[in-house]
Amino acid sequence: RVAVETVDGERYEAELAAPPGTPANPLSESELREKFLECATFVLDRPAAADAFADLRALRGCESVRDLLASL
Repeated sequence: RVAVETVDGERYEAELAAPPGTPANPLSESELREKFLECATFVLDRPAAADAFADLRALRGCESVRDLLASL
């Protein structure tokens, strides 16, 4: 819950029942990608991070994790 009171006394409140990224409020594919890229670009350049994200999203169909590890 967040409450803000302005200098002229107006009060605004908002509450979010489930934070973003939880099972009750999952991130969209684009939100998940952006969050991954924000974190991964601390150690990878953006193209490499984007490739890693794509590889991770395709992990279920991957015959070997070697391809995934090569992109990291």
